[in-house]
Amino acid sequence: AEANFQSIAESNLRVPDGASIKKKHGAAFGRGIYASPDFRFAKEDFSYGASATFMCLVLIGKQEYRQPRSHNNSRDISHEFDSVKGRMPGRHSDTWVLPESEQVLPCFLVDE
Repeated sequence: AEANFQSIAESNLRVPDGASIKKKHGAAFGRGIYASPDFRFAKEDFSYGASATFMCLVLIGKQEYRQPRSHNNSRDISHEFDSVKGRMPGRHSDTWVLPESEQVLPCFLVDE
């Protein structure tokens, strides 16, 4: 939501750790920062009613494919992969999960 924009601009997006940063929504593909290569999909699924969405550069590296809500998704990403890719049923775009804040650079807000 808009209340988080200033914090994100100053401190980047952060991976929920369960202590100081709480997970606010589900984790269908595991723990991390959720992003999408499709802006409209990202705005619909990740902005939770905010009027704008951050456009980010992300370093996806080698991606591990996961099924949504699989029992295996609670485990951390294997050392041979850098991020996760999956697709929710009925969606036209992939979801990317970045396990480290350093893989994400919020560049600007887009309000269409």
